[in-house]
Amino acid sequence: MSAGRTEFVLSEILPSDLREVAEGNWNAFPTMYAAMEHPLPHEERLTTTIHRLKQLLASPTVTAVKATVGRDGPLAGIAIWHKTRAGEPVFHLKRRIMTPGALAKETDEDRVAWAAVSDQWEGMFSSFDKARAEIMGNTPHYLLAPLWVKPEYQKQGAAALLLQQMIDRADADGDAIYLEASRAGQPVYEKRGFVVEGKSEAYPEMVRWTKEVRERKAADAAASA
Repeated sequence: MSAGRTEFVLSEILPSDLREVAEGNWNAFPTMYAAMEHPLPHEERLTTTIHRLKQLLASPTVTAVKATVGRDGPLAGIAIWHKTRAGEPVFHLKRRIMTPGALAKETDEDRVAWAAVSDQWEGMFSSFDKARAEIMGNTPHYLLAPLWVKPEYQKQGAAALLLQQMIDRADADGDAIYLEASRAGQPVYEKRGFVVEGKSEAYPEMVRWTKEVRERKAADAAASA
């Protein structure tokens, strides 16, 4: 490690990290979460948020990664990825599964956790899914939701490390990557091959297509120039 440069290490997010992950989500996207959650005391808000996070991370299609300072140092940032295979319906795993069978299996804790969010929660994530389905169709892809780095560790390479890990995996799998970017994050993704494909002003829908699709799009653009 060069002098003065922070060394970040990537590893799996553990249950013991979820309190910090929850608070990090709120700090990274304060207006978004505040608009979708009912006002609760801080500890109660944490309890219900952590419960929903546990449900999300239990999915076998989710990869949840943290960047820490060194192997045992403080948490600097996270990235959570959802895999959608060819032919599978687009469904954001932050949404509540509302089928009769799923609702019948919910525990009292599940119901309390979901009661903490307003109808805007389902409305926003379902609108995200509608846009993603229109853009991606049946294309297998990873959804990045979210990636954030604490302010004190920004512009030191943590975000690039978290992002590159999954770019490498997606390239190895032959899969695209999809995300809704913040305006601040958009240039970071553009430098790594993502292009805006959607129409959202608040959170532009961006895709990093597979190598074959990128080459075809480049050839089509050159032919029409």
